[in-house]
Amino acid sequence: WSFGDGNSEQGANAEHTYLQSGYFGVTLTASNEFGCTSTETQANLIQVLEQPVAGFRTTPETVFIGGEAMEIVSFAENAQFAYYVIENDTILGYTNSYTFTEEGVYEITQVVVNAAGCSDSISHSVVVEYGTEYYIPSAFTPNNDGHNEVFKVVGENIRRFSLTIFDRWGAEIFHTQDVNEGWDGKTENDEVLPPGVYVYRLEMRSNTNRDIVKNGQITLLR
Repeated sequence: WSFGDGNSEQGANAEHTYLQSGYFGVTLTASNEFGCTSTETQANLIQVLEQPVAGFRTTPETVFIGGEAMEIVSFAENAQFAYYVIENDTILGYTNSYTFTEEGVYEITQVVVNAAGCSDSISHSVVVEYGTEYYIPSAFTPNNDGHNEVFKVVGENIRRFSLTIFDRWGAEIFHTQDVNEGWDGKTENDEVLPPGVYVYRLEMRSNTNRDIVKNGQITLLR
């Protein structure tokens, strides 16, 4: 047997794995015990398709309930069609959008299939939170240059807010319940504090009555 890709095999029956795509002709040469031979070739007998390769991305990285829908963009290759599985939902098509109704970590699986029915799949996880979007900076520079002067949490759809700052020994040095108020790097007695790492505790309630509690560190630079 000659398989048209430079490989051959002997025997009444043969199996062969092609390592590249394309059309291949197959040649069979048979001989008997007297040395007589017969050859037959069938051109383009075998079509080898590229293996499909799954791939996709989602935006935004964190999805907020009540905010924009999650967008799914495919960059799969060699596929004739694709679908996605999210929980108990199946969504057809390469590019889609999806709206979540409950928070959690969801696994999204893309399945792609080529014309021969060969398939590939890949999964990614997405974090879904209730609709309070907020940003917590990691550092600030209260040096009177007019830039980044206060440590301030920026957020939307916040109904209740509490921010407390502690020093390295756990002593409270700042507290506010006003989402528009930031910490300027001083104590409540207006004492200027040295550069260093401080600890914050943030408690918020969203407009959907979802409680959010975050503990972290903020670096004060001068």
